[in-house]
Amino acid sequence: MAIKALPVVFALILAAPLFGQVTFTEVSTERGISGYSMAVGSVGGLAAFDYDNDGDIDVFVPNGEGLGDLLWQNDGSGNFSNVAAAAGLASTANHRAAIWLDFDNDRLPDLLVGGDCRTEPLSDTPCSQTENLRLYRQLEDHTFVDVTNGTGLEQSWGGTGEMHRSGLVAGDINQDGFLDIYVSNWNGRAWLYRNNRDGTFTDITLSSGMSDQFFPHHQPVMHDFNGDGWLDLYVAVDLKTPNFLWINQQDETFVDQSAAAGVDNAMTDMGIALGDYDNDQDMDLYVTNITRLGEHNVLYRNDTVGQELAFSEVSQELGVAQGYWGWGATFLDADNDGWLDIAATNGKNVGQWRDDPSLFYLNNADIPVTFTNVSNEVMFNDTNIASGLIAFDADRDGDLDLMQTAQETASLQFMDNTRGTVAADHHYLVVRPRMNNVNHFAIGAEIHVTAGSMQLMRVIRTATSILGQEPAEAFFGLGDQSVVDQVRIVWPNGTESSWTDVAADQVITLTSEPGFQINAGLNDAWYDPATPGQGFFVTVFPEIRKVFVAWFTYDTVRPSGSVTADLGGPGQRWLTAFGDFSDGQAVLDVEFTDGGVFDSAAPSPQQSFYGNIELEFTGCNAGTIRYDLAGLELQGIVPIQRIALDNVARCEAAQASATD
Repeated sequence: MAIKALPVVFALILAAPLFGQVTFTEVSTERGISGYSMAVGSVGGLAAFDYDNDGDIDVFVPNGEGLGDLLWQNDGSGNFSNVAAAAGLASTANHRAAIWLDFDNDRLPDLLVGGDCRTEPLSDTPCSQTENLRLYRQLEDHTFVDVTNGTGLEQSWGGTGEMHRSGLVAGDINQDGFLDIYVSNWNGRAWLYRNNRDGTFTDITLSSGMSDQFFPHHQPVMHDFNGDGWLDLYVAVDLKTPNFLWINQQDETFVDQSAAAGVDNAMTDMGIALGDYDNDQDMDLYVTNITRLGEHNVLYRNDTVGQELAFSEVSQELGVAQGYWGWGATFLDADNDGWLDIAATNGKNVGQWRDDPSLFYLNNADIPVTFTNVSNEVMFNDTNIASGLIAFDADRDGDLDLMQTAQETASLQFMDNTRGTVAADHHYLVVRPRMNNVNHFAIGAEIHVTAGSMQLMRVIRTATSILGQEPAEAFFGLGDQSVVDQVRIVWPNGTESSWTDVAADQVITLTSEPGFQINAGLNDAWYDPATPGQGFFVTVFPEIRKVFVAWFTYDTVRPSGSVTADLGGPGQRWLTAFGDFSDGQAVLDVEFTDGGVFDSAAPSPQQSFYGNIELEFTGCNAGTIRYDLAGLELQGIVPIQRIALDNVARCEAAQASATD
């Protein structure tokens, strides 16, 4: 967009904050986006992810009651088509929030959708639709099936009165490689769910040390704030109630250290942005509020040394305190100069707050860092009562665009980033970290980039802003650096990988070093303690890269023909599975053996192909069996461990040899 002619002196003054004439242009209609109406209330979310693994970013947007949810599939150039109906995601229930997560570790992103019941103004009348959480599992053909019932997530509300869903986040809190879930509600309790690794979840809120009391919770974020390798949880809390900083005690319990760390703000905290605005290799926090009576947006500079948490509130001195009625916020490097800027949404459909504009604060890239409000100059200043806000490169043109939900215009707004003459010459790098074995999308990973004198840091997470999710990739603006000296990834399991001399101006997928390797030390009897009466015998043949598994009951005599033959029941003798393995995984063909007695030399009368088993080991005493037995119409996940530990040393020695 061209700049109008200006007096020479004024143009010179304005040139620096315009940082190469970055502008945001609202192009939703041109890009195919329509059909959105926020659920009744003040906030609506949106979740970005490459759900179909085609290299570009798609967006799921929950819709209000009576309108189908939206799944905007990206064609690779930033044009979108709504494929929710074809994908099985077009529910017309009252939905407000969503996050993508691979809850079952099959490397296909699944979807958690949060519904609620809300009226404006608040009412004591019971809700007609008590929509709760919905967990959708993605299938190989990129369609989805609702698997909520039986997962343990059904209880995360359960009432008939008013409820406002205010946040979802997922991360691996216990380092078992499976993503756990935290759910916050504005006028209710919060819930922490442990992933049981078998497709179900257990509410551990109370046993974890968190409260089940009603607080006005808003957005949660997960990050390892104290650098001990375990994910912590920061939660914004409204109505002059102090925020929570739940520090992970490494045993599925948490302690609130918000006061000691200096982040127990007690204003009207709502949205959270997490980013390293001062490039000192730790995560700072920007929290939105309502600017009134001494309240304002808050910027916490991370001054932590080692594991001694310390934050300083610097919003006033850095120029980012002004807010209005704040909602979403995100850190983004809009001009690719290597320094994170801040975008924030505002507005409330009442009184003086109706015309609150969105805000954009430019990082001036000075030391110490300061910001300048350039909302009007960059054209991110709408008054549409916007709430949800995320940044991602939708059209893969090398800069970050913005997408926000808006109440006033009942629209989903996509704002394309156009870089002018200076910023257009800046380089960039997008890193997509992917793990072998579990947690494929590397949720919780830290990515560090060194390019010339710049040292930059990003983190991969499932939640940000307010009811928002940005994709599982790290975007780095690089200024005039055309080559990255080093990319270093700290994986969620604590291991590190690094790459040198990486060319700029590309999207690159970087994978972790090979994880656990299947070896003959796994030859043993295994079982699931939660499922008595059955077991698994594993035999590995390293020379031919094959695995054999016998899934059997402990019975030694075949029961009468009147006994029903269910999986694991006394009427089913055993299943056998055989197939190839690679690294820590094996895909095995399953045969059903009918008749005979286990451990008998007598031939069995019948064997039939019944489906597949995916066997995955993450250690010498930890594995998962994921079965899909079409012949028995059964699917599921079984976590397994050894019955005895005699062979563990052999396994560990083989693993050490394989990774040398």
